[in-house]
Amino acid sequence: METVERSARTVEEAVELALMELNVDRTEVEVETINRGKAGFLGIGGELARVRVTLKSEGSKPRSKPNNRGKSSRQTRPPKAPRTSKPRASEKPKSSEKPVTTEQTTEIVNTEEISALAITTVNDILTATNVDVVCNISSHHNLAEGTVALELSGSDTGLLIGRRGQTLMSLQFLVNSIVRSKTGENIRIAIDAEGYRDRRENTLKEMALRVADRVKETGRSITLEPMNAADRRIIHVSLTDYEGVRTESIGEADNRKVEIYPED
Repeated sequence: METVERSARTVEEAVELALMELNVDRTEVEVETINRGKAGFLGIGGELARVRVTLKSEGSKPRSKPNNRGKSSRQTRPPKAPRTSKPRASEKPKSSEKPVTTEQTTEIVNTEEISALAITTVNDILTATNVDVVCNISSHHNLAEGTVALELSGSDTGLLIGRRGQTLMSLQFLVNSIVRSKTGENIRIAIDAEGYRDRRENTLKEMALRVADRVKETGRSITLEPMNAADRRIIHVSLTDYEGVRTESIGEADNRKVEIYPED
């Protein structure tokens, strides 16, 4: 189970940093506040907020619990539904479809507005940094899943990717923070640069399989280099069904890494 700890001026900012590193949404993690932080006096004696964010296990379910007492009151509603049967059969689809279509249209419009705001925000940052890069909607864009996927392209994309994608992750965090503060919507904005994330994922998967082969052959564990939580997660998932080895994250903070063991 992946866990990261992050510090920032506020608890919310620390959580956002952890979500960016894990590359997941708020609903996929459990958050523990280690220190709420304090501002201090005139900037003296202040403390950063610190949180521990843990990925939920695959088998975990949402916390929403049915209320037995609420069932009895809700059971009176189904009989009311047949009231739509008073109109003719041909009119039923109209009465049931209109509300759904209206809600879906509203959601799509809102998400498209957020997409436009996200693109504008990214392009403003790119203009301010004077780099030859433009931002557009990605082919992975999926409004239905509440994800705004953006793709960067241009001669300076390498500068925006940075070492192991750290600069790209920082840009993504900044844009998410700006858009959420302006809209109040918890929509995830994913930013890629000329397919870097897919290439990185494929590279990590291939490396994981090669190392697993070696561990299985030699019977000795191998520790990989330090990685961020998103990269470690790719290693774990890649070897989930690989027989003969198991994986575990070890180390602290930025020095966390994956160790691959032979199974006993």
